[in-house]
Amino acid sequence: MKHNFYFVFLSFLICGILNAQPLALSFDGVDDCVNLGDNLDFEVTDQFSVEAWIKTSSTVDWQQIISKLDIPFVGWGFQLQFGQISGYISSEWDSNFALFTGSTAVNDGKWHHVAMTYNGDAYFALYVDGKLESYSEILNTLSSGSSINDAPLHIGCLGGDGDPVELWTGNIEDLRIWDTVLTQATIQENMHKCFDGSEENLLAYYNFNNPPEDLTVQDLSPNGYDGTTQNMDINAWVEGLDNSGAIGIDTIVECNSYTWIDGINYTENNDSALYTIANGSATGCDSTVLLFLTINKANVEVSQNENTITSAANATSYQWLDCDDDNSQISGANNQSFTPTENGNFAVEIIENGCIDTSECITVTSVGINKNVFIGSLNIYPNPTQGNVSIEFEKVYSNISTKVIDITGKVIYNSDYNNTRKIDLLIEGNSGIYFIELSDSNGTKEFFKLIKE
Repeated sequence: MKHNFYFVFLSFLICGILNAQPLALSFDGVDDCVNLGDNLDFEVTDQFSVEAWIKTSSTVDWQQIISKLDIPFVGWGFQLQFGQISGYISSEWDSNFALFTGSTAVNDGKWHHVAMTYNGDAYFALYVDGKLESYSEILNTLSSGSSINDAPLHIGCLGGDGDPVELWTGNIEDLRIWDTVLTQATIQENMHKCFDGSEENLLAYYNFNNPPEDLTVQDLSPNGYDGTTQNMDINAWVEGLDNSGAIGIDTIVECNSYTWIDGINYTENNDSALYTIANGSATGCDSTVLLFLTINKANVEVSQNENTITSAANATSYQWLDCDDDNSQISGANNQSFTPTENGNFAVEIIENGCIDTSECITVTSVGINKNVFIGSLNIYPNPTQGNVSIEFEKVYSNISTKVIDITGKVIYNSDYNNTRKIDLLIEGNSGIYFIELSDSNGTKEFFKLIKE
C-alpha cells in the first residue's frame, strides 16, 4: 500500500493578510478586456503551460481566457469552445495549426481550475480540476512556420488589430504562465497554492488581489508584464475563490478496497471525493482534503481441466494450497497451473498488482482414474443409476476385485469375484458421485465414474 498525504498551507508571505478574501477579475462579456502588450510570444517549437481558476455560466460559443492572436490568426491562446476548454497555436490558420479541445463542460457557474500544456511538438494536454482531459484529434498538423506576431497579449478577449471579440463572461483568478510543461502532479499541487512570483520557470502571474488606483493589472513575476484594463472600473474586482484555508491531497494506492476518512468504503478508483475538516487549516479556516485513490486487485479466478487447475491471473507469484490441511502450502507448487497427485480441495495464493489474494477451493476427485483399457469389453449400466448397477465383461475373468468408493475417498464396498462375466452391485449410499475400482489377476487396475441419482 502506498499512502501519501500532504497539505498546502498558504502563508502570510504568499497570500497576503490571513483570512482576507481573495479577489478575482470579472468580465462582462460586452467590452471588458485586459491588454498586456506585445509580450509572451511562443514559437511553435517552444514549451509552455497556462493555468487559471475560472467561473462562468456563459453559453457563448467562443470565449478567450488568454490569447495572443492577430487577425491572420497567427499566435497562441487558451479559450472556452462551446463550454469546454481548448488550446491552440498557429503559424497559418488555414493549413498549419494545432487545436485541442477538452470533454468536460466548465460553464456551470462553479469555480474550476483549468490548465493547458504544450510540448513544442503540436501536442496539447488539457486539465480540469487537476484531471487529465480527453481531447479531440489535431485539426491540422503543425509542422512549420512561425507563430510569432506583434499583436498584444489579452486576458478575456481576442484583441487582434481592431475591436476585441470572443469576450469572456465571468471571473478569472490566479492566472499563471510558465515556460515549461507542467506535469499533472505539479498542476494538482498548484491548484490551491499561492505564489510570490519568483518561482522558477514562471513567466507571468496575475492574482488580481490588489487593484491599484489606476486599475492596471499587476504581473507579480519579475518580468513585469503588467496589463491595462479596457472598459473596466474598480467594480471589476470581485470576491474570488477563497484560498485562505488549506487543501490536502490524499494519494492512496490500496488493494481491493479502502475506507477513507469520510467513512465510505471505496472498491474502485476515485479522484473526486472531498472531505472538509472544520477549522483544520493553520489560519483557523476549514480545510479540504481531496482523494486520489487507486484500487488494485488480484484476479483470483481459476479454471479446471480434468485434474489440472489453472490460475487466470498474470501474477508475479503463485503458491498452491491444500484446503483440507488448513490451507497449508504445497511444496514446489509455484506455477500458474497445478496438477495434484491426490484427490482433495486446492486453492492458489497469488501476488498481482502488488496485492495478495487467494482463490476459492477447487475439488479434484479423479486422481488415479486411468483411461479405460476395457473399452469395447466392459459395460457398466445403468449410469446414472438409482442404486442397482451391473458390470458386464466381454469375457470371463478368473478373478476380479471390486471396490466402490464415495466422493470423500471412503471405500463403501469391497469384494472379490471368481470366474465371472457379470457383477451386480447395490449402491446404498446417498445420491452423488461414486467410483468403481476394478482389478484383475494380472494386476490391471481401472477406475470408473458412476453417478447415483
